[in-house]
Amino acid sequence: MKKFIRHEYDDVGRIYVFDDGSRYYSVTTALGNTKDQRFLEEWKSRIGRERAKALTDIACETGTDMHEILEYYLKKEELDPPPNKYIQNLANQIIPFLDRNVSRVHATEMPVYSDDLMLAGTTDAIVTYRNKISVLDFKTAKKIPKIEWVNDYLLQLAIYAMMLEEMTGKPIHYGTLLFAYKQVRNPNREIFVQLDRYKKKARDRIALFTP
Repeated sequence: MKKFIRHEYDDVGRIYVFDDGSRYYSVTTALGNTKDQRFLEEWKSRIGRERAKALTDIACETGTDMHEILEYYLKKEELDPPPNKYIQNLANQIIPFLDRNVSRVHATEMPVYSDDLMLAGTTDAIVTYRNKISVLDFKTAKKIPKIEWVNDYLLQLAIYAMMLEEMTGKPIHYGTLLFAYKQVRNPNREIFVQLDRYKKKARDRIALFTP
């Protein structure tokens, strides 16, 4: 099995570099470069590109900090220093779903790759969720996400599942998205799905990626 060494970046996006010399673009780079960008471009034009970048950077930082809290929670370790209250409150929206449904943690922040797909990524966690081995991903959202955004998240899970199947030789059939909302009170924070029906869609989408 390959060993992840470092990230690199170019004009296309993030690259994973492995110990055998393999260099694979990230899953999020492939999906980002093949999705309909019209909504995003309209948003940037409406509020200005500098402000859009600043808001995007803040959102990424918030998501990263929340992921770290949840990673440590799954590993039953404490963060030092403790997280700020706002980020902890976001994580607290998700923690009850972990407490109720996760019976075993197999891995957290695990680099995955596929020589077949020529992509790589990092899973938030691989867990037994509702008694099923599941790829788990945490998401933050300002409001309830549009269906097309959720579709890309499910394709991301399907690609991670295919990578794990290639790496381990064992099938991965399920994926879970858990959402924390910044502005809305919405009890619908969980999407638990059978991923097999998304795997062909994921392959078709990846075929559009031509860096």
